[in-house]
Amino acid sequence: MISRLSELLRTTLSSGGQQEVPLREEIGILQKYVDIELIRFQNRLRVEMDIEPTVLDAAVPAMILQPLVENSIRHGIARRSAAGWIGVSAWREGEQLLIEVSDDGPGATEPIDQLLGKGVGLTNTRDRLRELHGTHQSFEIRSRESSDADDTGLTLRIHIPYREIQSSSGLGSGRSRGSRRRSSGIHLPTPSKAAAVSTEVDESKISRTDGALTVDESPEDRDH
Repeated sequence: MISRLSELLRTTLSSGGQQEVPLREEIGILQKYVDIELIRFQNRLRVEMDIEPTVLDAAVPAMILQPLVENSIRHGIARRSAAGWIGVSAWREGEQLLIEVSDDGPGATEPIDQLLGKGVGLTNTRDRLRELHGTHQSFEIRSRESSDADDTGLTLRIHIPYREIQSSSGLGSGRSRGSRRRSSGIHLPTPSKAAAVSTEVDESKISRTDGALTVDESPEDRDH
């Protein structure tokens, strides 16, 4: 746990106060945070990520994903004894980048339009988006859509202008020319035990199987 916290702190500090970073770097930071929460909740937490590979170089506000997932864990997972699910997805529609964080928690206990004024993390997210993109962005909270009428939960959705930014790691850019194709996303496997496997995006381990990109894990990548 301590080593994971230290790694997350080092990664966060290495951003050097940048306002924007490539989405791939945000995903790496988020996975380090998720690994810590997996140790905390163990089998009570399942996190799935569905990220279109063509948007990995999209510019996003630094540290935009972690507060949203933390909010879902705090309000959707931590307050109940049953296992819970959180989904993170990102894709491009035209000239817009869309990011969603969903959970299957109890949902809103008050009018949804009042939620943004109460949570510090959500309020800060809204304010940062306004500062960076003015009126060319939106931040929405809605009840999660599901084919099962008994399913509950919330979805947080961000719309921001799509543009690419050079990764500080020097990784190549991906170009998106089409609409969203969920089947071609990067699916990051999430460990279900306390001995979590780090699944930070590493392009050298990405392979294509049946039209989908997956992250291969090797034994040396696992914690002992």
